[in-house]
Formats: sequence, structure tokens, C-alpha cells
Amino acid sequence: MESQHFAEQDFSLESSSPGSTSDSDRQNGERSHASVKKEIQDLRQKLASRKKIELPSGRVDKVKGELIQCLRTNEKRPLDCWQEVEAFRQAVGELEKAFVDKIVQ
Repeated sequence: MESQHFAEQDFSLESSSPGSTSDSDRQNGERSHASVKKEIQDLRQKLASRKKIELPSGRVDKVKGELIQCLRTNEKRPLDCWQEVEAFRQAVGELEKAFVDKIVQ
């Protein structure tokens, strides 16, 4: 008789309604709609607060355009554009240095 009483208790625990979330359900990886919605909102706020990607400076764009133009006009002689390549490297180097200085400080 006593074993039948325990079996009825086990059965009543297993047959709880599927809409209710208990602690054991949350331990199994299931989460409520509200907790998932809150987590999504938190992630959106973190994403919005991140720094935006900065576009290259006007000097880099100008030098890049000059390099591209030179390479197009000297299609069969790209080594003639060594001055433009050097100017582009210098502009990018300055941009990299500014970025590193900003990060270090």
C-alpha cells in the first residue's frame, strides 16, 4: 500500500502541465519567454553601445584614388606607380599609428 502511494506521487509530479516552467525545466536548458526576451534586449543594447567602424580619412581615400588611377593608366607598367604606392603606404601607416595611439591611451 505504501509503495502505491509513492508511485502516485511520482506520477503526479511527471504529469505537470507543459505550460508551467519549474526549476527542473530551467536546469534542463528550457527558459521562459520573458527571460529570453530580456536577454535579447540586453544583447541589442550591448551591440548598440559598441563603437562604430570608422571610415578611412580623406587623405587615405585621396591617395588610394590616385594609386588606382595610376594603375589603370599604366596597366602594362604597374612599377611606374611606385611613388603612389609609397604615398599610400605612408597614409595607411599614419592611420595605423593614430589608431594604436588611441587604443593605448
